[in-house]
Amino acid sequence: MAIRCLWLPLLFLVTLGVLYGVGGIREARMQRRLRREGIETKAVVVGHWVMGSAYYVTYRYYHQGECYKRQEQVGESKYQIWPRGTKISIRYLPKNPSVIRIVGEENHYLSMSFLCLASAVFLVSMVIVLGLPWLP
Repeated sequence: MAIRCLWLPLLFLVTLGVLYGVGGIREARMQRRLRREGIETKAVVVGHWVMGSAYYVTYRYYHQGECYKRQEQVGESKYQIWPRGTKISIRYLPKNPSVIRIVGEENHYLSMSFLCLASAVFLVSMVIVLGLPWLP
């Protein structure tokens, strides 16, 4: 009975890991495209907030007289040293200036994917190591 109860959390962790993995692959492709085709410029931090253990900044930049704004997750250290008004390096696509990323920021989707999938593997390992006597 106890093993059956573990299938739901296991399914949840695997599903979450796969979804974050797909997002991570998309983000990695976008970052590669920005490195290849993008133009580096400066943006200004206009806001920031924390949601759980995730840190976010909002920044804006101007391209051909038009203002573009984006919210992006950053590491805690960058969050702490980037108050409002701080100029940061960003990269954008000249053909689509609304596609913007902070230069040098890591892909947070992949980190979350690995965390979820590693948790699922740990859960299965514990079931195998501790749960074998429960198996019929």
